[in-house]
Amino acid sequence: MADDYAAHPPTIDEVTSVEVSPAVLRKGRPAKGTPAAGKTPALPIRLPESIRTEIEHRVQAGESDSASELIRQAIVEYFDNHPVGSH
Repeated sequence: MADDYAAHPPTIDEVTSVEVSPAVLRKGRPAKGTPAAGKTPALPIRLPESIRTEIEHRVQAGESDSASELIRQAIVEYFDNHPVGSH
């Protein structure tokens, strides 16, 4: 099967979607001294104090390494569960 796949990979017409697992995405900022691999643009947002407090509690509880990472995970989860046009 693998040999057949290597010899005859799917064509663009056969590919219906591409899924990127958040597990393989780079987390947060690179360590100091790491060569830059590109720049992820910042997106400033305003959040009510109650949401900020909840984010901090979850980070302190170990659900995520940082507030930024928790927010990124939440957005990816939302997109996974609410595809475009599903409303």
